[in-house]
Amino acid sequence: MNVVTRSELSADGAPLLRTGGDQEEFLMASFARVEIHMSSSDESDALPLNRTTGALFVTTKRVVWIGDRNAAARVGYGWETSLITLHAISRDTSAFPKPCLYCQIDAEDISEVRFVPFDPKQLQELFDEFSKSAELNPDEDEDDGDGGDDGWIYDEDEVHNGARAAEIAAHLDSVLQISPALLERQPESGQFDDADEDLL
Repeated sequence: MNVVTRSELSADGAPLLRTGGDQEEFLMASFARVEIHMSSSDESDALPLNRTTGALFVTTKRVVWIGDRNAAARVGYGWETSLITLHAISRDTSAFPKPCLYCQIDAEDISEVRFVPFDPKQLQELFDEFSKSAELNPDEDEDDGDGGDDGWIYDEDEVHNGARAAEIAAHLDSVLQISPALLERQPESGQFDDADEDLL
C-alpha cells in the first residue's frame, strides 16, 4: 500500500518533495478539505483514514493525500501519477452520493479512489491539475505509434457523450436488422438478367 508516514512530511504538514535526478518533483497545486474514498481490490483489507478529510497535493510526479487526523505514524497515501490509469469528474449521484474526481489506480491493493472536495466548484480545477501531471508522466508501455491516443483522460462531457453514443449505437443495432426471412430468400433464376435493358 502506498502509505505516507510522518517522516515524509515537512514542518508545515506538506509532503516532502523529491529532489535531484529524474525523480525530482515540484508542487503544482494543493487542495484543503478533500475527502478520500478508497476501494480495495481485496474487500477484507482495512483502509485506515478511508472516508476522512485531508489535504490533497498534486506534484509533477505524484498525487499525495494527507489526512487531517494524523496522530498515528500513517498519515496519508500517495500514488505515482503514472499509476492513475483513469481520472474523470463524476456528478452522478446514482453511482456515488457526492460529486467527486473518480480515479482508477493500477495498484495491487487499491483499485479505485474518489476525491471529494468540500467545494464542488473545485472539481474542474482538480481535474485540470491531474491532467497536467498525467501529461508530464506518459505511460512508458503505451504504444504511441499512431499518435492518436492521448490516454485515459476524460472530462465529464466526454464521458457523457461517449455513453450517449454507445446507447445510440446499441439502439441502431437493435432496429436496423435484416429480417431472417430476407436472408433465407433466394433470388429467382434470371430475375436480374434484363435489368440493364429495362433502364434504357
